[in-house]
Amino acid sequence: MFEYSLADVAEMLYQQPNVLKYWIRWLGIMNMACLFFVWKHKQARWVAVSMFIVLIANIPIGMALGLVKALAIPHLFAWIPLIAYLIIQVRNGQVDLKSIFGVWVIVLIVTNTISVIFDIRDTIEYIAGDRGIVSVSSANIPYFMFAIILVSLVLLAIYCRPRSRAGDS
Repeated sequence: MFEYSLADVAEMLYQQPNVLKYWIRWLGIMNMACLFFVWKHKQARWVAVSMFIVLIANIPIGMALGLVKALAIPHLFAWIPLIAYLIIQVRNGQVDLKSIFGVWVIVLIVTNTISVIFDIRDTIEYIAGDRGIVSVSSANIPYFMFAIILVSLVLLAIYCRPRSRAGDS
């Protein structure tokens, strides 16, 4: 059933350009940072659940298929609802943006949103039949992807501003 070991998948990743390796490390660090906050913040517990879902789904996908674009699919199911939840929590004033936790939440929202944009592209390409391994280089990333990311970040920044409460001046 499993054609690849975790070491094989790690080797496939090792062969990728540094930009992809660093990005995956950043994603891991930002999502795993929830472990510093899980005892005090319910939002961090939802990040932990999301991270667990992605890991549990991606380990067998990677071992069965290798480092393929299908690895993006669990991100869509876990991170899109998580991002929406976190944005709502920020907008409703449930996250103190002046705290370390609040800063982490905003950086996580931005990080996972950027990832989801690429995950949507990878999922579409996988469904369309692209079974090659995940690969990226700065030379072949379309400029429109950067435009989508930039627009997403601007919209995210605007939307994440906490609502002013009645009576606040």
